[in-house]
Amino acid sequence: MYYNLKMNVTRQFLVVISLQYVVLDRIMLSHLHPCTFENAFDSFSGITVDECVKECNNRARCLSLSYNRYISHCVLRERVYIASEHKSTTRRCVIVNRDEIIASTENIISTGTTPSGIEETTKGPENATSENITALLSNCSNNGCDDQSVCADVVNNVTCTVAYCISETNISNAHFMSPVATKVGNRNTLGCDSDYTAFGKGSVLCTEDGTFEDTDFVCVQNCPSPPVKVGASIVTWSPRRFTENTTVTYTCTEGYYTFISPTIECKAGGLWSAFECTPACHHSNAPTVANGYLLPGDWYTVLDVGTYACSDGYYLSPGNPTIGCTSTGVWDSPAVSCYKHCTHVSHPVVDFGYMLPGDPYKEYNVGTYACHNGHYLSPGDPTVVCRSDGSWSFPGITCYTYCIQHTLPAVSNAVPVHGTDYNFTMSAEYDCLSLYYLSSGTAIDFSTLVTLRINITMICRKVVSSCLFIKT
Repeated sequence: MYYNLKMNVTRQFLVVISLQYVVLDRIMLSHLHPCTFENAFDSFSGITVDECVKECNNRARCLSLSYNRYISHCVLRERVYIASEHKSTTRRCVIVNRDEIIASTENIISTGTTPSGIEETTKGPENATSENITALLSNCSNNGCDDQSVCADVVNNVTCTVAYCISETNISNAHFMSPVATKVGNRNTLGCDSDYTAFGKGSVLCTEDGTFEDTDFVCVQNCPSPPVKVGASIVTWSPRRFTENTTVTYTCTEGYYTFISPTIECKAGGLWSAFECTPACHHSNAPTVANGYLLPGDWYTVLDVGTYACSDGYYLSPGNPTIGCTSTGVWDSPAVSCYKHCTHVSHPVVDFGYMLPGDPYKEYNVGTYACHNGHYLSPGDPTVVCRSDGSWSFPGITCYTYCIQHTLPAVSNAVPVHGTDYNFTMSAEYDCLSLYYLSSGTAIDFSTLVTLRINITMICRKVVSSCLFIKT
């Protein structure tokens, strides 16, 4: 590389033929690194390094430039160059910050000194003056153009032309894929933040007024996969799966049910609306009641009840014969039992007695005893009570045999006055035969249940005279 310098008569200022080369070499002898396109917002091909410097000076947005010597490619960057970020030392590229260019160039102009290490030559224009040097900086170095514009200095007549769109958007949870400025006429692509899904037109054009064209692009928050529901399976979902406003429809599998809509929706914040399939109760899982059963059925919900009945020979105890199904799919506990009937043929035996007809008997029902002919009930309660296990209470009576007249002891010259059957509360009376009279004594007393206590003191004497005694 050659540096063409020529001193004028006063030698107060350097006449620079390629001032940008001088400045860059002074700054960048230690900044020769691989060309980088990070944070690049504009580029130019087939231009010289001094033209590259000028393009950077003309843009307030340009904070550093990268120039590839071999292919004459200029890249303008939005970020200040930091040497520690680049460790490679190839000499094919020049990277320099805009502020360094301006500061070094102004120092050359103000001091009139030649940068150390720069070789002077006689090559260069003959009419170089201090005005030429100042012009190389141009008024665009410190112009009032904003960072979306390009400055043009036509003989110090500065104009600002909108050339870029700022890659920023007010669309919620969206950003531009290329964060650097977009040139007018070019496009940038919108993307969504993590956990959001893009819908709509994402490629937008940078228009001449420095804004991007309108778009219907939106970022919709993602939802996690629909929750796995016990007893349910997904049958349909909306096309946008799975983002905010997505709907998913479940169906409850066998043994489960629901009384609410089986369709859930992804709400704001990425949360799904509530839905559950409730377990049902099955007929086969009903609690067992001894000697009973649940009337036929299949699946039961919390709105249903099952009803118990008893097997033959049994009956339901007092209480509610129904059971309900809980929301957890578990039956309530039954409040009834099945009691065995007491039957007429199963009553306790009473000798010479029997139970009056009746069948079947339930708990607390009573049966009544009677005695066969020739017998009678002893004192006491002639009834027995049916118990819940189908057994009878113990009878408190018995059947006694009647005493009958022809079994009475014989009394000389006397006969029983009346009666045929006698129980233990009765006595037999005798009367003397005709022409006999009671001399002394009493009748026979039946004072025990089964044995005669005979008090034979009765004497009938024969009348011995034809005289009649008249009682007075």
